[in-house]
Amino acid sequence: DSRRYAQLKTRYQRAARNATLHRKDAYRAVARELRKLGATLVTEADAVKGWAANPKVRDTKTHAVAPATLRRIVKREYDVTGGEFTVAPKATAATATCPGCHRKVAKDRHNREHACANPKCALHGTTTHRDAASSLNLALTRSKLNKQYRLREAQRAAVLPANASAP
Repeated sequence: DSRRYAQLKTRYQRAARNATLHRKDAYRAVARELRKLGATLVTEADAVKGWAANPKVRDTKTHAVAPATLRRIVKREYDVTGGEFTVAPKATAATATCPGCHRKVAKDRHNREHACANPKCALHGTTTHRDAASSLNLALTRSKLNKQYRLREAQRAAVLPANASAP
């Protein structure tokens, strides 16, 4: 009994290891293709743990997809090749925010179009694909994050406390 159990355990471990190696190879190929598309990639921080807690997503077997591994491999590809990989904070609500007036526009996950109801907005009366509006918001967030990073680096270089201002 224990010898058969050990054989089954070894066979299962080998199959799991092969599946992991295959998935990582596929992720490396995706990372290379993304890098070919441009020098900058901005993605929204997403709580992967929340996916597993959601009963609708749990059926898709999040553990088999390993999104955190994909993000790590893509980041490594951008770091090695000199690209810029930025993770925008989830607080940006990129898919729910209008890039024209920065107001939140409530949408459900199935609504793929962005239409701003604010009459003062530059995008009022037009419809935009939700992912295009989201990518614009993430690009705007990236420029804000870069400004914050440069300010922190300047403060460190000047050896000033973070809350002090330069004369």
